[in-house]
Amino acid sequence: MTEKPRLKQFEDRLSKYLVAGIFGEHTLVEVGTDLLPDNFRADVLLIPNQPLPAIRGVGLLARLTGDARCLIEAFSGSVTEERLEANLSKLRLAMQRWYRDKLGQPYPKGVLWLIFNYWPETAMDAVFGEKGEVVETGLRRWQGFRRETVYAINTAELALREETLLLCLLGKGRQRRDTVIKIFADHIEPYATLLNTFDRSFFMSQTQHPSQLTPEDLEDIRDLRDTREEVLRELGRKEGREIGLEEGREIGLEEGLEKGLEKGLEKGLEMAAQRLLERGFDAQEVAEMLSLPLSRIQALMGRSPA
Repeated sequence: MTEKPRLKQFEDRLSKYLVAGIFGEHTLVEVGTDLLPDNFRADVLLIPNQPLPAIRGVGLLARLTGDARCLIEAFSGSVTEERLEANLSKLRLAMQRWYRDKLGQPYPKGVLWLIFNYWPETAMDAVFGEKGEVVETGLRRWQGFRRETVYAINTAELALREETLLLCLLGKGRQRRDTVIKIFADHIEPYATLLNTFDRSFFMSQTQHPSQLTPEDLEDIRDLRDTREEVLRELGRKEGREIGLEEGREIGLEEGLEKGLEKGLEKGLEMAAQRLLERGFDAQEVAEMLSLPLSRIQALMGRSPA
């Protein structure tokens, strides 16, 4: 058996972490499932008892998946014909396993989601034999297998909107950055909480299961953290400006406005810090994120939000 190409740890873990965190309360989610006899491992399997609910941020995926068994595979690096064939085999093995375990039930429908950051045209032509139906820009569909549908996403082309948040988060570069900014600016949950805790979970898993991280992995995790912290700081400044303008109006005159802005900025940063403390970050992490003295964060701990 050909050795499985090494995937970047960042994309692999991010996709599993997000899908499990978002769908876990609504349907059965299996992560890293072994599929015998071929020793394949499925990244993420969704096994709904009913059509997937319209969870915020995943409307496109839920709508097109319906009540089918769903395999989600996020790719990084080059995509070969062998890797695509392996993922079709994973879907079929998962469906066969479910059918064997549920005697008397009809053979299930299956949906395979392939998430790329470019179109691997050569590999897709070799495996599917055609370009596929264009559902929308950045999304293609192949339907012609036995109770199987394949969707392929090119995150670099897919439009960022609320129903594509999850898919765009699995993109790269500007697409992922813009998605992170939208999530924190609009306070979209559970995405904000999951992104706040992902990097900590990522490094803990690396400690428990040591592996060599690529420079691209480190760059991706650093960019995710920097984007999140930049948005949080800006949100603190915005709240501070709004509070400061209000207090400045009450005081009146330019001097009062300046004092109100300064006081409001401090208040906004304190509010951002309190929210992070409530989400489980320790004082040192919050101080670094918001560029505030550690002593000031410690003074906030235990204080009720204003």
